[in-house]
Amino acid sequence: MNETFYKAGFWAVLMAFLAMNGYDIVQSLQIIGVLGKPWDEIFIYGSSLFIAIPFMLTLLSLHYLTPDGKILEPWCGVVR
Repeated sequence: MNETFYKAGFWAVLMAFLAMNGYDIVQSLQIIGVLGKPWDEIFIYGSSLFIAIPFMLTLLSLHYLTPDGKILEPWCGVVR
């Protein structure tokens, strides 16, 4: 079962990484004026939506892969 969490965590963090890079690229294009309205807003909001879910899945897999003695209870509102 741990193998499943390792694979899910790896793919989730990879997707979050790609989404963050996409967000950076879109934001840079928006700042230098390459993207005009409404595409700048569509791409910046769309790419930011793709960051949250993979990041939460990464934290969830990290939670289940951490040994019981070293786990920090998610008092910050992280999904358990």
